[in-house]
Amino acid sequence: MATTLLASWIVGGMFMSLGPSVAKGLVSGNPYLVGGLTVAVLAGFGGLTQLALSGWTARRAVRIGAPLMIVGLTGVAVSTLGHSAAAFFIGSAVLGIGWGLMFMGGFRMLTGLASPEHRAGTSSLIYVVAYLSAGVPSVALGFLSTTFGLTAATVAFAATAACFATIAGLSTLVRR
Repeated sequence: MATTLLASWIVGGMFMSLGPSVAKGLVSGNPYLVGGLTVAVLAGFGGLTQLALSGWTARRAVRIGAPLMIVGLTGVAVSTLGHSAAAFFIGSAVLGIGWGLMFMGGFRMLTGLASPEHRAGTSSLIYVVAYLSAGVPSVALGFLSTTFGLTAATVAFAATAACFATIAGLSTLVRR
């Protein structure tokens, strides 16, 4: 269950830190609006998905969100390798839908484990883990992009996040 938060917040951290640079590198002239649009597409699609599908169970959200994240991450990696801004934003939109579902589902699963009097503390702990899941990989990606280039860092990020999304999706198939 914790892997759902890890997978979703790694994506959030990457898109907030390196996503704008990746997007600007895919268009000529490097307009800053494109960099901001990267974050808006991911967060916008994620938020709208959560609003539209708020009635879904936690397990259903993760079971659908995990494959969507993997497809979106693949799209982001392929678009970066192929230098396609359109494919990058389509991949980011699909990724945003999966991202929103994974966070919503993971948060519900973990808070559901706590008794009512401990839910506030559980929620606080979830956010500590979530921000560490966003911050630590972002620093590592910064190092990777400086050492090996932005494309290599983006592909490494996509592969790592896809592994966590796979584990999270598979974890919902286990009966407890």
